[in-house]
Amino acid sequence: MGLIYADVELFNVDDKALARRGYLPEAEVRRLGARALVDSGAYMLSINEETKTQLGRRYWTNRRWNWPTIA
Repeated sequence: MGLIYADVELFNVDDKALARRGYLPEAEVRRLGARALVDSGAYMLSINEETKTQLGRRYWTNRRWNWPTIA
């Protein structure tokens, strides 16, 4: 069984809304391309602080989580 990767594009949804309404040129929408390791059991996305800063997001939902413990 091998690892599966996906090429994804993340963008600032607020910028995209402004561009859709004509207040911001589409070329100025903050976006970031990334290659991500796929976790078929995941239903949420996690990003680090640097990515959050590049996309211009001030607040994302913070959730507490723990690594699974294997005994």
